[in-house]
Amino acid sequence: MKKLNVNSLAGFKPKTDKNTEDVNRRKDAPISGQESWPSREPESEGQFTIRASKATSSRFKKICKDDRRTYGAMLEILMDTSEPYLDIKG
Repeated sequence: MKKLNVNSLAGFKPKTDKNTEDVNRRKDAPISGQESWPSREPESEGQFTIRASKATSSRFKKICKDDRRTYGAMLEILMDTSEPYLDIKG
């Protein structure tokens, strides 16, 4: 087996073509009239896990699917509906 001469790789630089350089330059360029690109960060969201029986989780998923809502949206609806009865002030 032939040994690899690591020292010969010291000056290695990957080839760049003109198109790649143009794309990289455009990525950082702001839109005219703006100081920087608008943020692509999602709105503030959280995530957690709820342990429940399979029957309960299946029931919740079915309710969400039938009403065409996300789990988070349905959870919010259920909480908003139940809070007046629980006398919770948040």
